[in-house]
Amino acid sequence: MTEHKKMYKAGKRWVVATLTVASIAVAGTTVNSQVAHADTVSGTETQQVSNDGNFSAPVTGTATQQAEDTSASNASDDDNDPRIKVISGDMNKAARASYEKQAQEAQQQINEYNNGIEQLKEQQTKNEQAVTYDQEQINQGNQQLNQLRSAKLSKQKDLHAQLEENIEQRKEWSAHIAELRSEWHKLYDVYQKAHVQSEKLYDLYFHQGHTELREEYNKANKVDQDAYKAFQEKQDAVIHETKTVELTQKGTQLSNQMTALANDHNPYLPEDKDKYEQAQKQVETYTTQLKNEQATKVNLASKISTLQAKLNNAELQLSNANGMIDVYTPWYKVEKKVTQTIIFNLPDGTQRPVLRVGTLDGIKRVPTNGPVSYEWPTSKWPAFTAPWNFGDEYIVPSVPAQTVYSNTPDQTITLSYTVAKDFAKENYGKLTSVIITPSNGSTMARLGLEGWHVADASRVLKYAYIIIKDQKTGEIVAETSYAPLASQDAQQAYPKIANSNQAKFSVVLNIPLKNLNDPLGVIARYTNGDSYDTGSLNADYSFGPIKADMGSHAWLDQCAFVNGKLHVAGWHATNQAPGATHTIILFDATRHCEIGRTTAGNDLRNDVQAVYPTIYNAGYSGFSADFDVTPGVVGDQLQIVSRWSGNDTNTNYVDYWFPAKLMMSGEDNNAYLDQAKVINNHFTVAGWHATNQAAGRQYHTIILFDASQNRELTRISVTPAERADVARAFPQIFNAGESGFNVSFDLLPEMATDNIQIISRWSKSQDANTDYVDYWFAPLRLLTDDNKAALDQISLPTTSSKSLAGMLLIKRSGVHITRLLSLTPGSTVS
Repeated sequence: MTEHKKMYKAGKRWVVATLTVASIAVAGTTVNSQVAHADTVSGTETQQVSNDGNFSAPVTGTATQQAEDTSASNASDDDNDPRIKVISGDMNKAARASYEKQAQEAQQQINEYNNGIEQLKEQQTKNEQAVTYDQEQINQGNQQLNQLRSAKLSKQKDLHAQLEENIEQRKEWSAHIAELRSEWHKLYDVYQKAHVQSEKLYDLYFHQGHTELREEYNKANKVDQDAYKAFQEKQDAVIHETKTVELTQKGTQLSNQMTALANDHNPYLPEDKDKYEQAQKQVETYTTQLKNEQATKVNLASKISTLQAKLNNAELQLSNANGMIDVYTPWYKVEKKVTQTIIFNLPDGTQRPVLRVGTLDGIKRVPTNGPVSYEWPTSKWPAFTAPWNFGDEYIVPSVPAQTVYSNTPDQTITLSYTVAKDFAKENYGKLTSVIITPSNGSTMARLGLEGWHVADASRVLKYAYIIIKDQKTGEIVAETSYAPLASQDAQQAYPKIANSNQAKFSVVLNIPLKNLNDPLGVIARYTNGDSYDTGSLNADYSFGPIKADMGSHAWLDQCAFVNGKLHVAGWHATNQAPGATHTIILFDATRHCEIGRTTAGNDLRNDVQAVYPTIYNAGYSGFSADFDVTPGVVGDQLQIVSRWSGNDTNTNYVDYWFPAKLMMSGEDNNAYLDQAKVINNHFTVAGWHATNQAAGRQYHTIILFDASQNRELTRISVTPAERADVARAFPQIFNAGESGFNVSFDLLPEMATDNIQIISRWSKSQDANTDYVDYWFAPLRLLTDDNKAALDQISLPTTSSKSLAGMLLIKRSGVHITRLLSLTPGSTVS
């Protein structure tokens, strides 16, 4: 096992990898290159594996024995072809050694420089953390100083606001005291007046004895006392008021404080002196530290830059060394043996194998990064001719020399002796008839073939076969033996070929329906085997492939109204039919809905079979069907659908949609009276009545109606008569072809004098009294009340007598009366 060093880069670091180079055999498919100019080979050999006895099993595999190789490089994981053997050690090992040493030294320097850079970066990180901390402390100290300065300014502002408020309070209170004193004086005046009044009444009551004034005195005394009390209370409020003094004292205190702060030149409050000095010291201390650490940062960056330059140089040295290592990539001498086994089928039924070996001497390269590759020259399998001779009747098989490439697989081929040209110099055939018909199985079809096959080889090859081969899949889908029949046409064409007078075949084979999609090859074979594929000698004739018609073909022979139904007939032939059920569907293309369906009887159609012989159901593709029609389809496009399916007609089917056709157009009520007259004392009427409104109303009735008396006289149910002329005139009316009628009525007394009207009625019920459509012909006057006479002759043959001759015509009650009169003198006529 060979080891070599390889440097490679992982991120920003270079590392050393120890690579173990080994090899095993690699398949030819992994070959990346071939040496086109290497046209010499290390050697070839051809071996006859067996010279006697039978060899019935084909030889597979190789005759090359993988030799044991002591080189460790023969164990590479990139090899998986056992035919490859490594026959040398690494041919570039010595040339790579110095560059691998350079790579190791460069890698060591890279490791040292990387470690140094990492240490400096760790210091740099700590320095950056210190710088950040110092800046935070400076910011914190400045923030404290600003807060203390703001506290003094805020205090001054607050004192000023309090003083302003105190001044306003004193003004408001002075106004309040003045108002109190004014009220006190007013109450005093009220009291004085009440007291004077009370004293006067007292004097009159006590001193002068006016007892009647007692009540007045008591009231005045009460007013005097209440006034005194109110006066006294207001006086007490004024005398004891001290708020004025308090407000004055508070104003003086606030003014003194403002003056003291204004005279203090420090930016802080007196009570914040310690805090202000402490924050000021913190800012000064950390500002000094920050300057020192920033200087350290510059110094570390300079050191890192120096080491990075050294690292880049070491990496360049490593890259150069690795480049040279890649130039001297490991390679080994290898050889590969490719074998070909030839199996000869001898005319006596035995087999003889022969082995040909081609040896390729190549180079195996094992790059550090990338797949293992090989460089191979070419070799040759030498030409070989079978040494076993069986007389002039057989051509000895041989194989030419063949170039062997690295990706040529081991292989086994089989060669057979063939009949010599002068022994089988003629081989001809003709296919005269091909016909495909249904088989008993739903998945099979019957392939009928007729033709002939003539070959000189039939003198010794006694068995005859017809073989059907799917040329797409290569499988044999059917085969059968046959006894050749008399073939006068083949004998006339090839009279000198043996057995040409008995070369005809007429066979029927069952083939799967699914194979009809593919071209089918027909092979006529004469062989010496007792089955189509066991003979050692064959004389084959391949006919052109049979291509079954996979289209869907159909034709509508008839689509017309017959006997009041829509009658359709035609044929539909296709190899796509998934089963033998044939359904005819009437579809309303206007409303997009099915009207009805019926199962067809698959009528015999030899004419279709003649045109489409390769469609298996062509001979039974005919159909005919009748559909009831309803008023709902008048004016709609009707479409006939032919469907082939299995038993379930709604799944797995193939349809043929005939073009849509407007079969029933318009709801006109058409009729005509061809004849209406009295014949032999009967009233005979004939004509026709055609209308699409009669759809679903199958009963036809002729009614005699007395228009003068407005009542029905009589009616007769009629069997519709064929009227081809009406059908030609009204092809769009479904019952036109059966619209005729011809009936006779017994004469009735009313017919002599009344207007008679003929009604043609189509109805759904046989009694013709519900759900009907009528046509009313114009009223007729059959007879008249005229009484006419004419005297044709008066003859007096003698003087004694007179003779009167004449005819009297009377029309009465539908009866014609003609009388011949013979009168004598004196007679009367009544």
